[in-house]
Amino acid sequence: MTRNDVKKHYKGVSEIVATVLLVLIVTSIMTVVYLSYNKSMNAQSQRIKVELDRIDEENAGLDLIDYFYLKGNNTLSLCLYLRSNTVIKLSSAYIDNTIVPSNKLLEGFNKALDPGEVNCIKINYPLTSGVHTVLLVTEEGARFEYTITIQ
Repeated sequence: MTRNDVKKHYKGVSEIVATVLLVLIVTSIMTVVYLSYNKSMNAQSQRIKVELDRIDEENAGLDLIDYFYLKGNNTLSLCLYLRSNTVIKLSSAYIDNTIVPSNKLLEGFNKALDPGEVNCIKINYPLTSGVHTVLLVTEEGARFEYTITIQ
């Protein structure tokens, strides 16, 4: 074997090694780009899902169907229709901008309200005759405000 034959032999190996290294480098770069893009898209998808859930909660529509107040035991009953596909849980109530203590929230709070159904809630709170504002808040922070008149 002559010296030129040896150089030619190493030249072929060098080209193969260079090609393999180039393929590995390109594959590594593409993997990093793909993983970064995938992570970014997953985070974006999660943010969009959270925002859509929040919007769905805000637009859930909790319509006041009827209400009545029993002065003898200070019980306000509200019948609400949930027009949404999302189950919601009421966590607190405000009457005339004053929070109702949790022990005065008698029925319908901290439990799932069924979509497409009339749900009745009861609050024990002394009210005078006149116009009052009732604000109901869900666990997620959605707010539903109603104006009622007590005779």
